[in-house]
Amino acid sequence: MVRSDRQSDATGITGCYTANDTAHGLLVGARHSVTYARAVNPALELTVACDGSCLKNPDGPTGWAWVAEDGRSARGGLATGTNNIGELLAVRNLLADLPDTPLLVLIDSQYAMKASTEWLPGWKRKGWRTSANKPVLNLEIIQDIDRLMTSRATRGIPIRFQWVKGHHIGGAFPLNDAADVLAGQASSDAARGEITVVRTDEHGVSTTSPGEAVAPTNPPAAVLAPDTLW
Repeated sequence: MVRSDRQSDATGITGCYTANDTAHGLLVGARHSVTYARAVNPALELTVACDGSCLKNPDGPTGWAWVAEDGRSARGGLATGTNNIGELLAVRNLLADLPDTPLLVLIDSQYAMKASTEWLPGWKRKGWRTSANKPVLNLEIIQDIDRLMTSRATRGIPIRFQWVKGHHIGGAFPLNDAADVLAGQASSDAARGEITVVRTDEHGVSTTSPGEAVAPTNPPAAVLAPDTLW
């Protein structure tokens, strides 16, 4: 079992979907602490880290991974993609794999976290366009995340996101480090033509299935700076 660390980072942003929250089940605050419509019991949460990898960003072999504190994990790769696509796929696959589990998600990508929470309601209201009136990138993945998050909210299954510093010296966030390793392994596998998804249960038993050959929608080369994405 990989041991997790629930400590907060002063620059972290947390988000929580509940059925009572606003904006299609989402209430996201600004930086630091956030108060939600319904409290979450940390004892009932599963802490999970998500990460993505791209060997040559953009258009290089891409990987994604999530790792849970109970030993479960999943990883997968694409022949070509971007780092942002890898980060989003990690979130999407986590939500799809653990739809009924209250989650605390540790994530080192501000883009993937905000695309899954803070920016998403506004994009949706604007017909999936940004504040600059440009099409939202990686739309198919983000719409999948929206459906999965809304389903959780409707059923009252909470989720919180916490930003953590990636590649933190000293291993302050071991789950994030483990997800980084698996995402890198997935992108390396993809570079060798091994496009698979590997899921491991809490007993260490792994199953392998075919992965996605290409990234869903939007050309991988269409990469914007983070401050232009919303």
